[in-house]
Amino acid sequence: MPREEIDAFFKTIPASFTDPLTGVRPSSERELSAVLAAKHHFKELRWSAIPIRSRFPLEPQGDASSVIHPSDHVFCEYPLFARSQDDINRWGSMAPDLIFLSADRKRVTLVECKVDSPFTHGNNPPNGQLSRYLEFLHHVPVSRRGLLLLCPALNQDWYAQRLDLAAELRTSADVFAVLATWEQVFDATQS
Repeated sequence: MPREEIDAFFKTIPASFTDPLTGVRPSSERELSAVLAAKHHFKELRWSAIPIRSRFPLEPQGDASSVIHPSDHVFCEYPLFARSQDDINRWGSMAPDLIFLSADRKRVTLVECKVDSPFTHGNNPPNGQLSRYLEFLHHVPVSRRGLLLLCPALNQDWYAQRLDLAAELRTSADVFAVLATWEQVFDATQS
């Protein structure tokens, strides 16, 4: 995305999606993640109003409340723990932007928040960041686990292609991979 389009995207962030401490509008992916976590924590986000996209028919369909519940706990940049040297090499240095975990620890959703930057740990499967997240989730002893990728509507097709490629290489059909746009998140935010 050209810089002007990125700047234009950040200017579209509504007043209902600003930092709860300062009222300042996010200007980076990290700040978007932080505000999303705060909005979730303060119950100012209607997950049921956020449509999710997936091309895999067995995955959650409809809206984001099928993968994140209002009562889920949220953790920012929580590290992915590894059991072996192979796992350490694969995802030991990674920390998703957000992790949503149900109180009963039976549901976990990793959230990767993007605007236009490349993935820190690579774009392309099988060694790209999304592939590694999905592989990590395969090893987590939780019954419902998956990945939600958030991006602007303007470049959702590019991010959807990366997510689809990573999801095609999953080692488990029990792990879901879905996408939603920031604009849908903004529309679902209550102030």
